[in-house]
Amino acid sequence: MGLLVAGLVLPWAEDSSGHRGVLDGDIPWWVGPGDVADTWLLIVATAVVLWALLVSVLAGNGQPMWLMVAATGLFVMAFCVAEGLAMDDDLDAAGSEVGLGLFVAYAGGAAAAISGVLLRPSR
Repeated sequence: MGLLVAGLVLPWAEDSSGHRGVLDGDIPWWVGPGDVADTWLLIVATAVVLWALLVSVLAGNGQPMWLMVAATGLFVMAFCVAEGLAMDDDLDAAGSEVGLGLFVAYAGGAAAAISGVLLRPSR
């Protein structure tokens, strides 16, 4: 969860004028330039992982939440790859670089996917 939240806060684009984060809404996006729809997709995915992990911990492993955590983690990883590819050309043209936030969010998705698999109840 910490990696997913840090991925939202850390800059996703860096250039000579400063850092631009995912919550700023002014970096090239997969859905469209400056669109906040992608930001909300990542925030909702983070909230789903948090909710599913809390349900799994509080209700025990009886609930099939592990699959939701694993699937959401894979979604976050795919989201970060798509965002990185969409941002890359636009950032290169502007003389910017992809920031640390994208990679941290990807790592958070990977950690969520692994956590989901580890939460799977044994048979």
